[in-house]
Amino acid sequence: MSNNVVTDKSPSVSSDHNADRLAVASNSQREKSLLQVKGLSTSVGGLTLIDDIDFSVSLNQTVGVVGESGSGKSTLGLSLLQLVGTGRGQGDNKVRYQGEVMFDGQDLLKMTDKELRQIRGRDISMILQDPMTSLDPVFSIGSQIEEAIQCHGQVSSSELRERVLSALTKVKITEPESRISAFPHQLSGGMRQRVVGAIAVSCAPRLLIADEPTTSLDATIQMQFLQLLQDIQSEMGLSIVIVTHDFGVVAKMCHRVCVMYGGHIVESADVQTIFKNPAHPYTKALIESRPKLHEKPRRLASIAGAPPKPTDNIQGCKFAARCPQAKPECTQQRPPAMDLAEGHQVRCWYPLSGEFPENPLKGDGNAN
Repeated sequence: MSNNVVTDKSPSVSSDHNADRLAVASNSQREKSLLQVKGLSTSVGGLTLIDDIDFSVSLNQTVGVVGESGSGKSTLGLSLLQLVGTGRGQGDNKVRYQGEVMFDGQDLLKMTDKELRQIRGRDISMILQDPMTSLDPVFSIGSQIEEAIQCHGQVSSSELRERVLSALTKVKITEPESRISAFPHQLSGGMRQRVVGAIAVSCAPRLLIADEPTTSLDATIQMQFLQLLQDIQSEMGLSIVIVTHDFGVVAKMCHRVCVMYGGHIVESADVQTIFKNPAHPYTKALIESRPKLHEKPRRLASIAGAPPKPTDNIQGCKFAARCPQAKPECTQQRPPAMDLAEGHQVRCWYPLSGEFPENPLKGDGNAN
């Protein structure tokens, strides 16, 4: 995990600020889903990278996708826009998507490349992890924002400049008129990340996918950038999918959380439920591994072993080999996603909070 950790001031999710944010998130405006993902799977060359993904994002809502490196969370973000791989591959190496990615009633997986190009950057934008790999070093930041705008319609030169300045102003870049002609190497890491954010919001998207947007930033700048995303969300009415390994970011930003492991979502619930009553052992282990400012310094908990690879042939629960509570039968059959409570799903035969009424492994010790 990154050393640039945003520590949560637990119980941060129950603070007045976050309580108000969660209350607003549950109002009727957010009851309509903007994005609904059902049974999404992505495979390359016969290897399944993510499998059977279900989640939704409501209007003006932030959904966090959290997990270790190698859990499949970045692949999920790229799969939503069919951006996995280079040129989608050929023959046996072709990238294949299955399932549904419904955006405002349209299935993105059924769109042609031309139709998708109209969606990408205009209706759905993405912020990638490292701004230096997202920005072209030989072009000014102004020209790169202009390109993003011009991809989605002809704009007069005067209007184009105004929109570039407006995008830079939205991400709180000071003196935007003088920054237009600057090159990426002339800006700090935090400023470059803001420029990437300006490109993402330049066409007023409805959904923003942010893939580890604070990984390359120090702790102070991390908090500023996360606050910036919240400000932009309030101003523009954005829905956000934020990919992160950091539960501190989850506590500050998210309304709902999807915990990923081995290419699956192993638990999903609202953020308060995840922190107070984690049902999957992996979720609990991740939460316990984060530093807490209100407690006496201690050695952080760690999870033994490493996440599985797509090449691993695992018949049962993918976390069983690392799970301190695994039973022998957990290695025999993979648990499906099951409802533990309303709005709370988990993939575990023996969840930590409650149990399923019809657990096929309980009692006989054998998987069918």
